[in-house]
Amino acid sequence: MIRRIYSVCLCLLFLSTTHTIWAQDDGQRFIKQDNTKQEGGYTIAGSISFENTGNVYIYVVTEQIFSTPFTGIQKKIIAICQEDIKQGKISFRFDGIQPGIYGIRCFQDVNGNGKLDRGMFGPKEPWGMSWQGEKPAKCPSFKDISFDVTADITNMIIDVK
Repeated sequence: MIRRIYSVCLCLLFLSTTHTIWAQDDGQRFIKQDNTKQEGGYTIAGSISFENTGNVYIYVVTEQIFSTPFTGIQKKIIAICQEDIKQGKISFRFDGIQPGIYGIRCFQDVNGNGKLDRGMFGPKEPWGMSWQGEKPAKCPSFKDISFDVTADITNMIIDVK
């Protein structure tokens, strides 16, 4: 039992805070984005479907960063507006991604405290990743969510549940 709790805790530690700055998006809402954006490179874009209210935190991760909570090479926090709630999805876009192998992880901050709340057996708030195939029953590994970036990726779909 203690081993299972320990495993669950390790799995949940993949999200934590990072240094960020505020940037305005389309004049209607704010996106908080990481200031480590690299120039040039490729684009990773797509949509995230959700069922609740609350900001959506999105991270682009490498294998080295995957085990460090709430970090990524780029991060965005998208404030959900009424139109997004009606549609049940939002769009995201990361630019300046250098060729390599990456993953996407995200969660929806339903209670507005700025972090992914955890319970005894996993997250209490909706979360999702760029799953490659079936979502594993065990703690996800980087291999489960990774994809190769050698060109722009514009049609990624992530469900936050």
